[in-house]
Amino acid sequence: MRLHLSENQLQTQIRYFAYYEIASGILTTGFVVFLLAQTTSLLGLALLLYVGFLALTGFTIYCGYLTLKHPYRGLQLSRISLMTQFLGFAAGGYSFRYFAGPFLAISADLTNDLILRAEFAFGEFNFKINGSSDTLLLSINAVAMLLFWRTTFWLNEWHIRYIKTRVLLAE
Repeated sequence: MRLHLSENQLQTQIRYFAYYEIASGILTTGFVVFLLAQTTSLLGLALLLYVGFLALTGFTIYCGYLTLKHPYRGLQLSRISLMTQFLGFAAGGYSFRYFAGPFLAISADLTNDLILRAEFAFGEFNFKINGSSDTLLLSINAVAMLLFWRTTFWLNEWHIRYIKTRVLLAE
């Protein structure tokens, strides 16, 4: 069991990640509130969608806060948050894309021909029911994928330290 990071490096990287989550959640929430302020009326499903989006961004903020206070548990929940941001799709009149914070999405539009595109932006929420039924689109968020891999690495480092400490205490 070889450790790749010093204790200080591990804690610093996890702390920066937690600040990233909090900042991206707050900025994305601010963006949604700005859009809501420009909307004249919200009824039914639209209001429910905005509440759901605010819940997702709130969960991202909570994961960042928890990562600061209890890194192991926070990183576990952060992986769930990142999984919701990992994949976007549009098919059969339904679409879902949620990316909090900066994202680099690699998309494949399979509607008529295979069209690949890359998008870079900050925060997106797209949820449609009864949209264009002939659209077929798949998006992968490279930033969320990289952060998911990194949180897995940090959890493994944390776990190795925990096991090593328990073995030393048992001896």
